[in-house]
Amino acid sequence: MPSPAKTSTGHKCLTILLHLFNFILWISGVAILAASIWGLIAFGPYMKLDNQHSFSALYILLGVGVLIVLIGFVGCYGAMKGSRCLLGIYSVILIVIVLAEITLGIIAFVFKGDFEAGLAVTMKPFLQKYDTDVGIKHIVDGVQQNLECCGAQNYTQWFNTSWASKQKYRDSVPSSCCPKIFFTSGTKPNNSTGLCNNLHLTYNTGNYQYPSGIKISQSACSGAVIKFLESHLGIVAGIAVAIGVFQIIGVVLACCLVCNNDSAKYEMM
Repeated sequence: MPSPAKTSTGHKCLTILLHLFNFILWISGVAILAASIWGLIAFGPYMKLDNQHSFSALYILLGVGVLIVLIGFVGCYGAMKGSRCLLGIYSVILIVIVLAEITLGIIAFVFKGDFEAGLAVTMKPFLQKYDTDVGIKHIVDGVQQNLECCGAQNYTQWFNTSWASKQKYRDSVPSSCCPKIFFTSGTKPNNSTGLCNNLHLTYNTGNYQYPSGIKISQSACSGAVIKFLESHLGIVAGIAVAIGVFQIIGVVLACCLVCNNDSAKYEMM
């Protein structure tokens, strides 16, 4: 005969809350899993071109998604069976994930400068492949146009690329280095201006008539990416804190359910 404590309202509420929590956790895991798989499929053809393993984050994201889905199942099964062992494992894994998230946040803050330098190095091969791979071209053009930057560290890096060697003048940059004002829509330059199509940057009028008043984006794309991330840091931090609090709630619910089960067993003795 089941113990009254086992069927108490408090125990039922804890079980329902933990099931609800795990359902939400499972849905989030599936979403992360789907997003990472989509990323691997969409960017798969270009991953072999990245010598710095920039896409390793997608594999990490894939692993996190799988782990969260498994944790959701463990939590639901543990709550349903009232298993102290499974709920304990569930709590420990959630605590480890929270600690890992805190550690990653600290590492990202401390090594921000190294990340920017590494990003600049990672982007260089993309510049070299700009004229040979359509996918890389779209990525580089999108970054340069949307963030209004040019080159990994500076616009002169374009002068030593295979793309520049095929231009009439070596000191040229792609039209995506032009400010957004010169674009009508998408990545198509507004050719009616005649100012921003594969720009030549010297004032050597003997070789090229430099358009008066022309302006290009001269910011380093590595720094522009960092600034973009920093501008959204508040949102990212808020989401990270919310996820951390959510995970801690799961730990508390699991621990409370374990204690409740222990109390029920004690009363049955």
